[in-house]
Formats: sequence, C-alpha cells, structure tokens
Amino acid sequence: MSQKMTIDLDKVLEKGRLAVRRAYIFLGLGYHASNDESLTEFQLPGLFQHTVVPDIDDEQIIRKFREEFGKWVVGNGLRELVEGIESFLDEIYWLCEVLNVVQNGRVEEDAPDKKKIGTFQEKGIAKKLKMLVDEHGIQTSTAHCFPSLTQARHCLTHRRGIVSQRDVTDDDKLVLRWKTLQLLIRTKEGEEFEIDFDETEPVHIEKDSSISMKWAERSVAYEIGQSLEIQPVWLRQICFMINFMIGEIAKSFLEIARLKGVKIKDKQLKDVNVGTELDKEN
Repeated sequence: MSQKMTIDLDKVLEKGRLAVRRAYIFLGLGYHASNDESLTEFQLPGLFQHTVVPDIDDEQIIRKFREEFGKWVVGNGLRELVEGIESFLDEIYWLCEVLNVVQNGRVEEDAPDKKKIGTFQEKGIAKKLKMLVDEHGIQTSTAHCFPSLTQARHCLTHRRGIVSQRDVTDDDKLVLRWKTLQLLIRTKEGEEFEIDFDETEPVHIEKDSSISMKWAERSVAYEIGQSLEIQPVWLRQICFMINFMIGEIAKSFLEIARLKGVKIKDKQLKDVNVGTELDKEN
C-alpha cells in the first residue's frame, strides 16, 4: 500500500519571495521616512512620558537621527533578505534529500537524515549555497555575492555601519558585490556599450543598432573606518537579483527531479507553478 506525497513547490518559493517583498517594502518605507525633512517627531506615544530621550528641536541633531535610522533600516532589510533566503534554502535542501531516497517514483521508508538536515540549517547562506551545489548540483549564478551581503549586514547591525577589520573581505576592504541587469547596445560596426536602466539622460542610438540585456557584475569597496553607505538603487538591484536567484534554484531543482524520474506537473517555469507528486511507502 502506498500513499501519495505532494510537494508544493509554490509554497516553498513563496517563503523566499515573501522575504524579498517584505525587505523591499520596508527598505522603501524606511528610505523615504529617513529622507523626509518634515519628519521631526521621534517620541513614542503615551500620556505619561517615561523620559528616555529629552525633547529636541535642533534640526541638525534630528537630521542625524534620520540618517542613523536610514542605516538601521538597511541593516534590518538585509537581515530580512538573508534570513528569509536561508529559510527558503533549508526547504530546498530538504526536498533534495527527499529526492535522494526516491526509487522508481516512490519515497523509501527512510526519511531524510535529520542530523544532516540540522547541520545544513546551522550554516550561513554562503555555505548553504555551496552545499547545495556540491551535494545536489543546485546551480545559481549569484552565490558569490552573498558572503559580502552577509558581512554588510553584520557591519550595519553590530558596528552601526562603520567598517572594521572584522568586516573586510578583500585586502583590508569590505567589497560589496551584486549583479544587475544592463542594456547592451551593439552598433552596426560591432561596437558595444552599456546603458544603465537608471540612466536619466537621453541616449542616442544609431540606426541599425541592436539592443539586448545581460547580467552585469557590480561592486563597491569600503575602507576600514569608512561608513557603509548603500545607495537605494543598489538595494533595489540586490532585491531583484535575489528574486531572480530563487527562480534559478527552483528550475535547477526541477531538472534534478526530472532526471530522477519524479513526475512533475509543470505549469510553465516562467510562473514556477509546479506540483511534484511522489509515492511514499507506508
């Protein structure tokens, strides 16, 4: 006697995408609030004021409050991204371990090794991605960006955004890395040049030129003692990159499942609307 086990990949994907959406929204709200000159009230509401911070009407001090709030928001936004993606990767790893015990479309009685699953869950995001590649062949083109994103989050959270020796990633510098989409223009003579999606100036494109898109590497280096300032457009690009990575990992998982002979209900990978059914022995 067997029992069908359904893996709802949509629910797994939603864990990662929810983290990206939450981070994006909160980063946006925080950015606009920290740059709103009309925002001067910082006291918590209540009829009886337990004085923690006295009333302040000095505009320079309040501006400094907003600046620090902006850094705090970025640190928490990166935390939301990192921890949300870690939870998503935990689910993907568990699914991969399930596939390891699939034989002829059925799940063997032995469940995935709980100790092995626990070890994976204790790792940071960079090591999780490496384990998924090494052990299961789950591929993503952005794994190399995450050590610096994690370190930037630590710097903002634990050192108020001031880069220390503990934060350096490359030759006494913290190098923040990410990928973003770029427009690529190729003239009829074969000359190529890039146009940033956030370019505000008009761009002249010669007749018979071709336009394409590609992923481009981006990086910013911060010296020890320097303030870790991350531009809002970079944060938007990082959120987009991570959202793309989630889809990459899902497609890689599906290919591995197919190779193992697991039946896939596929409603187009562009929507990543997939149901996977396995038979589990009682």
